[in-house]
Amino acid sequence: MELAIDEMIGQCIVLTLEKEDIKRAIGLHKKLGYNYYDCLMIVSALKSDCNYLLTEDLADGQTIEGKLIIVNIFSSENAKKYFM
Repeated sequence: MELAIDEMIGQCIVLTLEKEDIKRAIGLHKKLGYNYYDCLMIVSALKSDCNYLLTEDLADGQTIEGKLIIVNIFSSENAKKYFM
């Protein structure tokens, strides 16, 4: 099991959150009304230059900072549009 986890982690980009990232997440929380932990995920996705954030909890189709599109993978026409 540990070997499988190490192999999986080896395929991932691991980011370290900095103080500025935390401030950015707090700003998004105030602006968007999402909970703080969702905003940390959004900041991480933005910091990683992701185009899409797959979720079931956030506003489907919303674009964050002109870059990141929120896609509800369970009930979205966007999911079909982008991923099928």
